[in-house]
Amino acid sequence: MRKYIYISVLTFAVIFIVAFSWPLLKENRIIRAIIAFVIQPKPVVVPPPLEMLGQGARFPTAEELEQEKNFNAQQVELAGQWLKSPDVHQRIMGAEQLSAYESPESEQRLTDALRQDAAPEVRIAAAQSLALFKKLSDSTVDALLKALDDADKGTRIATLNTLLTYAFLVSSDTKKSEHLLAKLRKKVRSGHLNKDVRESLQAFIKDQGPPTNAFFSPLPSKTSEINKQP
Repeated sequence: MRKYIYISVLTFAVIFIVAFSWPLLKENRIIRAIIAFVIQPKPVVVPPPLEMLGQGARFPTAEELEQEKNFNAQQVELAGQWLKSPDVHQRIMGAEQLSAYESPESEQRLTDALRQDAAPEVRIAAAQSLALFKKLSDSTVDALLKALDDADKGTRIATLNTLLTYAFLVSSDTKKSEHLLAKLRKKVRSGHLNKDVRESLQAFIKDQGPPTNAFFSPLPSKTSEINKQP
């Protein structure tokens, strides 16, 4: 019994000393460093990529891949249903959700929204979502080029940004890049573009280098070439 009394008295004595000396302890740098180390929040450990995990890591099984594929298809279908909603905000959500699932189905639904939706806010969302796609079909590019003539300025600007973003993405592919630039030059030559889009598009084409400068100067006629010969 006497032993427990001694332990209790000792415990209260320690608490009393610490309580009254705490302000002084905090002034000591070593003590403060120890306190900071103990009470500071521990950093969250982010797991490394799969290829860096080494032995024991595994790739998804065929069943897991199939489940992911089915889930993505369901999300695309859900977003497609939202695009049919009479509520504009619901259709915007559908267009934004499709940006997370790059597939032919998503691309087609976004292209249809860009072409057909009556609300400019939805057309803008569709154009912006297509800007996140690394690959676009020719029909989608044609739809974007047509949307440069949209009556809504916001849609025109969003479409232009998407086309320029895609031009940057395919710049390393000479064939695709030249094909896209040819379509952009043809669009500028059509003369139907609004000033806000036309000037930006002309500046972009001019920055692409000598091959695009042919647009800004007429091609020499055969007669002038003959006259230049000695």
